[in-house]
Amino acid sequence: MGNGLDANNSDELMNVLNEINKDKEAENDIEQENTADEKPQYTSVEIFEQAFLILLEKFYFPETPIDRIYYNFIAAEIFSYSEYAKKLAFDSDRSKDYIDNIIDRNLRIKSTSEILKGKNLSTASLIILRIALTEMFEYFEVSDKELISVLNEISKKYCSEDEKNAVYQIAKFSKKEKDREQAFSLIFEREFNPGLTTEEAVNYALECEIFKPTPRTIEIVSQAEKHDRELNNLISENNINTPFNRIPKVNIAAIKTAVSEMYYCNKSIKIPYRIAVNEAVEIAKKYGDRKDYKFVNGVLGAIVKKLFPDN
Repeated sequence: MGNGLDANNSDELMNVLNEINKDKEAENDIEQENTADEKPQYTSVEIFEQAFLILLEKFYFPETPIDRIYYNFIAAEIFSYSEYAKKLAFDSDRSKDYIDNIIDRNLRIKSTSEILKGKNLSTASLIILRIALTEMFEYFEVSDKELISVLNEISKKYCSEDEKNAVYQIAKFSKKEKDREQAFSLIFEREFNPGLTTEEAVNYALECEIFKPTPRTIEIVSQAEKHDRELNNLISENNINTPFNRIPKVNIAAIKTAVSEMYYCNKSIKIPYRIAVNEAVEIAKKYGDRKDYKFVNGVLGAIVKKLFPDN
């Protein structure tokens, strides 16, 4: 993935950093403890922009710890105490390899590449997406609807129009990926507890604060539950080498997630089988053993031929 800044916004971003760096000599031993009354209440847009500025500084000065950048900004009165922004910046930087892999996959989607017209994402766009996807996949503090709104506000300020549209597109596809992984985890749980209903699985996730299942997640899981026997038969019939009871449950859950999403779900959620298969393979790579993805790909390939004979 290209990390170079576009000429259109590099001057603006450097101006932001130059303004910040005027006060670089300020004392860095600011008291980290602050009373609740002294802490300002920031909007989600302000918090995301603060995290963005921290990571932008980190991009230009990679050896500087995020804590130091954060307290430099406070000393320079760029913003006051914002622990959430610091944590979001820190976790976005820590998770950037994982998040960049998600971004890369979505950049290869034809509709996204057409928006960018062959250009790479600028550094600003990349940082904005890292922050948004960290919030989306790890925190769950901001609703998906609010997150997309925040994303549009920040990208409108720091990105070109094409990039703003590409950022929105990648975030939209990434949200589906998050919903799919949530569905996979609940279907996986049901493989160990066959009597577990979708409602019970969802309540378990909420009570344990694992995540907040979305309507899309719930639809995929409920269809997997409703068609569980058919799905088991499909897996057994289209796998000639391994008895069903010896197939790793990660593989079973990945296949059931894919078939539910491409075949059983309602039209507003259903996705093309090519995408469903690719996403199931990625899930198997992430959560399974080294060769599990090949098994998932092979079984789903056979299932697709049976369910979509005309294609």
